[in-house]
Amino acid sequence: MLSDHVDGRGQAARRYRDLCAAIAADQGGTDRLSSARLQLIRRFAGGAVLAEQMESRIVLGEQVDVGEYSQLSSTLVRIAQRIGINRLPKNVTPDLRDYLEAKAAGQEAA
Repeated sequence: MLSDHVDGRGQAARRYRDLCAAIAADQGGTDRLSSARLQLIRRFAGGAVLAEQMESRIVLGEQVDVGEYSQLSSTLVRIAQRIGINRLPKNVTPDLRDYLEAKAAGQEAA
């Protein structure tokens, strides 16, 4: 959740929410995530927004603290490893074999 003092309509806030939603979807949906995993997703999204802001400054030719950027990047890698980087789509349809077996079992019971 964003603080009560944050408007939530700014570019960074929108990007943060978009990242949280996208990562949760990649993990199979918010309903399948533990509270701890949701917290990790929030930390990752926050760090990713900071990294993107630093990268914008780099592209503009501005100076950034290389140590800070490197540490942030390493932290994002560690958090991503904990969250998992493989996409886990929701299984919303049974496979054909399970469907046919369930249908056959239902007919035998009748």
